[in-house]
Amino acid sequence: MPSPGPSKNIGGCAAPPGEAEPRRKTEVLINRLGELRDGLLLLAGFVYLLGYTSWANYALTTRIGLVPVLDAQYFAAGIVPALILLLFILSVRMLRAFQRWLKRPHFGQTQECAENPHLFCPGAFGSVWPDEADLSQKFP
Repeated sequence: MPSPGPSKNIGGCAAPPGEAEPRRKTEVLINRLGELRDGLLLLAGFVYLLGYTSWANYALTTRIGLVPVLDAQYFAAGIVPALILLLFILSVRMLRAFQRWLKRPHFGQTQECAENPHLFCPGAFGSVWPDEADLSQKFP
């Protein structure tokens, strides 16, 4: 019995051995959403919780009483705080990566700056900008 050929990878989603290959893009999308289901449910719950807390805070400050627990508008109300939190987390990660980059040794630059004190050597950017006298010596 001949061995089956390699499985086709359609849209980044390959079918497991022994199962039929997905034939349409919608089937591929449904398979992909099935893989991401747990993360999407957790994200939706987090957005809902942010929306509920924002409405609960509004109700507390305006003294309008208790807010209902189940309301679809909490999803819409939670999107803005979730985006703000996402931007904050991304900026912190970028700043940490920038700090690690600054601590990296710049081997060639420090040697050249020590030999030529008239050069402008910003260590944070990793570049050396010569002045006009240095350029006229290199390019007559």
